[in-house]
Amino acid sequence: MNNIILEKKNKERDLEYWQSKIGVKPAELTLPFDHPRPSVSSFESEFYNFTIEKDIKENMKDFSKQENVSTSILIMTILKILLHRYCNEEDISIGAHISKKEQLNINTLVLRTQLQTDMTFRDALKEVTKVVLEAYEHQISFTRLVDEFGEKLNGNNPFFQVMLNIRNLDFINQEKSAHGLEKADIDYSGFVDLSLEIKEMHNGLKCSFLYDRELFEKETIIRISRHFNRLLEEVLVNPEITISRIPILTNQERNQLLVEWNKPTISYPRNSSINQLFEEQVKLHPDNVALVFGDKEMTYKELNKRANQIANYLRKLNLTNKDLVAICLNRSIDMLASILGVLKAGGAYVPVDLSYPKKRIGYMLNDSGASYVITTESISNKLPNCNSKLICIDKEVETIATQPSEFSQTSDPENLAYVIYTSGSTGKPKGVSISHRGVVRLVKNITYANIEKEDTFINLTPIAFDASAFEIYGSLLNGAKLVILNSNKPTFKEIAKEIEKKKVTILGTTPSKYNVLLEDYTKYLKGLKQVLLGGEILPVRLAQKSLKRLKGCHLINVYGPTENSVNTTSYHVKGEVSESYTIPIGRPISNDRVYILDKYLQPVPIGVIGELYMSGDGIAKGYLNRKELTNERFIPDPFHKSEGRLYKSGDLVRYRSDGNIEFIGRKDDQVKIRGARIELGEIESIVGLCPGVRQAVAGTYIDRTGNKDLVAYVVMNNGVKFDQQKIRFFIQDKLPQQMVPTFFVELEDVPITPVGKIDRKRLPEPVISVSEQITLPRNQTEEKLVQLWETLLGVKPIGVKDHYFELGGNSLLAMQLFSEIEKEFNKNLPVSIIFKDDTIEKLAKHITSNESLIDTSSSLVPIQPLGIKPPFFCIHGGGGEVLVYRDLALELGDEQPLYGLKFVNNEVSGESISVEMLADRYIKEIRKIQPTGPYHLLGYCFGGAIAHEMAYKLLEERQKVSLLAILNFANPMRKPVEITNSVKKSNNYKVIIGSNLRQLFNMPLKQRATFLKSKVKNAIQLVRTSPATVKVSNRTILREAINLYKPNPYPNNMLLIRANEYKGYEENLGWDTTKNGRIYEYNMQADHEALLKEPNVKLVVKYLGEYLTKVNQ
Repeated sequence: MNNIILEKKNKERDLEYWQSKIGVKPAELTLPFDHPRPSVSSFESEFYNFTIEKDIKENMKDFSKQENVSTSILIMTILKILLHRYCNEEDISIGAHISKKEQLNINTLVLRTQLQTDMTFRDALKEVTKVVLEAYEHQISFTRLVDEFGEKLNGNNPFFQVMLNIRNLDFINQEKSAHGLEKADIDYSGFVDLSLEIKEMHNGLKCSFLYDRELFEKETIIRISRHFNRLLEEVLVNPEITISRIPILTNQERNQLLVEWNKPTISYPRNSSINQLFEEQVKLHPDNVALVFGDKEMTYKELNKRANQIANYLRKLNLTNKDLVAICLNRSIDMLASILGVLKAGGAYVPVDLSYPKKRIGYMLNDSGASYVITTESISNKLPNCNSKLICIDKEVETIATQPSEFSQTSDPENLAYVIYTSGSTGKPKGVSISHRGVVRLVKNITYANIEKEDTFINLTPIAFDASAFEIYGSLLNGAKLVILNSNKPTFKEIAKEIEKKKVTILGTTPSKYNVLLEDYTKYLKGLKQVLLGGEILPVRLAQKSLKRLKGCHLINVYGPTENSVNTTSYHVKGEVSESYTIPIGRPISNDRVYILDKYLQPVPIGVIGELYMSGDGIAKGYLNRKELTNERFIPDPFHKSEGRLYKSGDLVRYRSDGNIEFIGRKDDQVKIRGARIELGEIESIVGLCPGVRQAVAGTYIDRTGNKDLVAYVVMNNGVKFDQQKIRFFIQDKLPQQMVPTFFVELEDVPITPVGKIDRKRLPEPVISVSEQITLPRNQTEEKLVQLWETLLGVKPIGVKDHYFELGGNSLLAMQLFSEIEKEFNKNLPVSIIFKDDTIEKLAKHITSNESLIDTSSSLVPIQPLGIKPPFFCIHGGGGEVLVYRDLALELGDEQPLYGLKFVNNEVSGESISVEMLADRYIKEIRKIQPTGPYHLLGYCFGGAIAHEMAYKLLEERQKVSLLAILNFANPMRKPVEITNSVKKSNNYKVIIGSNLRQLFNMPLKQRATFLKSKVKNAIQLVRTSPATVKVSNRTILREAINLYKPNPYPNNMLLIRANEYKGYEENLGWDTTKNGRIYEYNMQADHEALLKEPNVKLVVKYLGEYLTKVNQ
């Protein structure tokens, strides 16, 4: 008795330990994937083998002995440090199988450690050892862990993404027995993204990475193996090294990242100033048109004269090369002439957007300490008080006109050219100081765009934003023409018409603005030769649209912060663009260098996310009057110590294997939803692909309970109706479940900042509203049904005309609903009527009717009868109902008819039921719909055996059977090679409750409490009551019939889909064919009960399509 009590206490202690370790799901590891994770994975795995040489193996054993740890723990620590370095996470979980030759009991250990970045390798080794010993001391079977915690954590594998399998090596120095473990625990390695297997051989250690080909390319796995070896070699030599400083790159990789991918360097006039280069163009093309404003034109010679007069005027006011001049003018020729005049006089300009609030303008003028403000009399009356001297250019027009038309003084290329104010984290804008050289390198002798004197630019961007520098100086320093819009806030139509009228060839703007122009005004854009998009992520759909509609127009994705003089990288979008592809920001422009580094300024490997740093001639001088912030963001360049500084951008990026850079997001704007790290840009890209969506923006919403949910804001194309269900269905097979927004909100326009970037602060909160057209219950039956629906679905209020499935109902909840209906009204209704009569109003009529709906003759259920294709006939499973096929019908669409065949028990006793009899009966039923072949038969669970017999009989009758699909059912005459614990426990009530929990965690939060309460109540009642119910007796009758069934080898092709429960069975689950037939088998990582549910049903449909294509060929 004491032993029993002690054992119970030990088990409780073990569960408490695991609750503390894995009770909260770890953050998802951002492994260096080459491809986005599909919403439904087919787990197409592949091995990559590499070897740890014998001499290193011996060094490992010597080192382990010296440190008093096992070699297995040494390997485990190396793997964890590698993941720590890849993912920038301290909380690292992996799964581990560790076995010796004589050990039969193999258990999956979940090993979760905290690796602080300042740990030495020895510290990390001790931490991992401690965790392993604790896990070993408290170990329980992995099956038990899944039962206890798996459903709470949710996800494919809620415990780990990476698996370690070690064979034939020592595990721990103090042997402990593996009592209480089953010989074969569940193998969950199929659920992981990456698995490392290590086996001791006489000549070293044989290592194999098993990886998911949908996520990784082989070359990435090769790199991972190199990094693993590099880490291992380093720590054996220097175990006191800090884990964050251990080198993992090979010399070749380091050279590629730091040198090769930062070429080439192009010669450009780096020792010339902006005004010098402008004057060169004046000499080369004096009579060419420089500026166009409305109907006015100004040549280079005329513009130069006007700028020289303003420069001479300023010089007479004693302007020095240390002075700043604010430009407070509306769009005009004088605005450009004033900018050039300030630069010629040796000063630097501070552009001011007059649409800014008066208080912000006042702050900019005072913070910059501008000596002068160039403005007009009317504008000056609206400006805030400041210490600057006002120059009203319209009042001084005659004085300026008398100034000399020549100006000989030059500026130094390192002199300040302009100060642009950008938003600051403190709420006050900060001034970014840019030199002449930074601008010159942006536009002269560039390779990322092709600028010729025949080109025409348009100045869309307000001068207060840095992108205007490319428009202004890209044209004026290359002899081209610049069109100035005759409006501070032009409409899109005005912009488009101006582009056509003025024959604009080069356009620079943001993707959101370009999207509207392209969608509504394509006909005006046909003359464009180059479009440069920056400031936001470039959506794939927009790139596709541009390439399709503007053939011959080069699309260039540019990226760069104000602190690096506008553009830093560029990418030319060419050819077909896949929807699964994200548009990279490309490579550095000529004479710029970029580095992707960790927080210790070490280059990160290809595919690993790091922060983008930049260096070169474009780097700003710093933040005006903000020395502390300048020192924080502009740091010495550790890779070119004699050549300046690095700018720390705060942008997260990663290298692709081809050297192009992929933008991930802002370091300070990453979103985590229930432990999953989510990039809003990825959601925006996918939602933007939905037909009819013009623009998509993603955000988050925190409800009253503090839970954070995703929101998708969409702008629809003209004439397209907003339908959030259509958008939701579209993206569900393209995004993981945790990335599907909870709310979809339609906007007329996306709010933008003055520069044209998305203003996320002005995005509205989603409004959760109840339908205004609810029909209230009109009698007692409807009232009781409303109460049942509201309790079960967790939605209030519900009207009697509301549709069951639109309220979030599903087939599993329908079983519960009809069980409650039978208890409440003593009326036995077939569950399948919910397909047709899916409102409270219709159900109430059936309940009050004296007619019986239990059809004792027909098994046929028209789940989706529309369409002209040959129908699919789907045979019931063990419970006898066909609701399970509803999601399949939805996924197949309106063109594919689908009928279910439910079990109708109209026999005197179960002894008279056989598979052969049911097959005969169902063949008669389907011939009422389809008299002759080709037939398409599909059987799930027990239905697989019945479908097999039906197909066999039809072939004997010389009817064509194009599809026999068996979904997760084994030949009843065959025994499994090895049955997993989950199969052994399939009748355990804990597993039943666990199955319901899967459904619980896929429903909205507000529904969970009521659903959980009702499910637990029913599960307890099921335990307490007799099993002699209709459903249980049906299952018993069918099971007995199936057990007596002896299928013949099938003389044709068949499709077999196998799920987790049958992992231990032989190939083809024991089904046979004659020599004329073939079995096409697919494996799915899904539970049996979830096989035909979202998102797995999408993969089932994919396999059905692939199979039919193959056999038809």
